[in-house]
Order: sequence, then structure tokens, then C-alpha cells
Amino acid sequence: MGLSKRQKARRLAEIEADRRWQENQRLNPPPPSPPWTPAQLAEMERVHSILNELIHIPRTLPDMELISELLRLYYVFAGTSRRMASLRADVAHYRELTQQAAKEKLWKKMYGEIYGISAELETLRASKPRGGPKPQ
Repeated sequence: MGLSKRQKARRLAEIEADRRWQENQRLNPPPPSPPWTPAQLAEMERVHSILNELIHIPRTLPDMELISELLRLYYVFAGTSRRMASLRADVAHYRELTQQAAKEKLWKKMYGEIYGISAELETLRASKPRGGPKPQ
């Protein structure tokens, strides 16, 4: 069974709109994003070192000083990381807990979020070129 005239017209209009959009993108590409500044790279490196220390050193309970330091560097993600916001809420909840089993269970959840933040940081770091002179 074939398409009706209305369906054919709609399909052709979608194809034409897509073609125009692609042509516009080809003729007017988005401007390249500016490279990371050395200060931004240093902050990202600090976040990376904190995340590595939290992930690769096995713990049964979190090191709250390191996590607090990580949360202070929240601005590195420009407020776009839901995992950081979730971690912040979990830390506040963790501090209210009194039972050891509940703390351990929440720490496992927080550990997963920290691991996800590490992946977000790598994606963020790769989204722009690094600053400084280009190698020749």
C-alpha cells in the first residue's frame, strides 16, 4: 500500500528541510571553541588526581576531606554535571547517617558516581584542544 499525497508531501518536505540544514551547516560551520587555558588545565588535573586517589585506593569508607575538595572544584564542570550534584546530595545525606551498614551502602553508590565523574572529566577534557603553542 502506497503513501497518500499528504504523507508524500510531508516526507518530501522533511527531506528538503534536512538537505537545507546540512547545506547550511556545510557553508556556515560553528566556530571552533577556544582552547583550555593553563589554569583550567591545572584545575582539571587536580580534579583528576583526586578522582584517581578516590578510585584506585581501596576503602571501606570514604575520605571525606578528598570528597570535600572534589566538591569545592565543582565549577570545573561549569555546573553541568548531574553526577557532581548527586554526589553533593549524597555527601550531605552520608553525614547524617549513624548506622555503619547504611554508610557502607551509600559509600558504594557514591563510589559509582565518582567513577562516572571521572569519565565525565575525560569527556570534558577532550571536548576542546589544549592551550599553548602548537607543536610543529
